[in-house]
Amino acid sequence: MAFCDDFPEYEAYRDGPLYYTRVPPILVNPLKNLILQGTRSAQHLQRVCNDLASRIPCEPTQNIGWDWLVNDLDSMLERLARKKKLHKFMDFISDLARDYGCAEFVEELNTIFQAHNFGYRMIPDDSGCGEMYRWDIRRLPE
Repeated sequence: MAFCDDFPEYEAYRDGPLYYTRVPPILVNPLKNLILQGTRSAQHLQRVCNDLASRIPCEPTQNIGWDWLVNDLDSMLERLARKKKLHKFMDFISDLARDYGCAEFVEELNTIFQAHNFGYRMIPDDSGCGEMYRWDIRRLPE
């Protein structure tokens, strides 16, 4: 399910100690490292970069070498995070979690989100609609 379907009014939320309407800039580097840990090959990394490119939108990468693709991943993640369209970033992360398909990836993702004051987390989807995970909003303790 798309992020906008779960949180259609997210743009009206207010950022405070937690980020609800935008991606914390400091989140990009740890997220890139997590993606690289789960990437199986240069071809896989190229697919991840091209998925990002489709959401920015921009031209797909023409690179095939690992180091060049890592640079593309870094710049594309930065560009997507800076856009005023949080839902595109969140849909990318959701699709990535489904692609990587392991609880350890999602657990590490949630740890990164919490450490960088991001107001969302992924939780197992028990709704029976075929998705493995769904977005949940984090709130600070009262």
